Amino acid sequence: MGYVRHKDGVTEDFILSGTYELEVASERVPATVHLAPLYDPTGARVRS
Repeated sequence: MGYVRHKDGVTEDFILSGTYELEVASERVPATVHLAPLYDPTGARVRS
């Protein structure tokens, strides 16, 4: 899990236009962007 920062601000289009990596144990691994929360507080996905 990570976050995106930019000095001019971050928009949805900015995030979707990029490619990202995370550093894990001194290795860079590709990251997938998710704009929706990964947490489902109401459990709606579990019941569907």
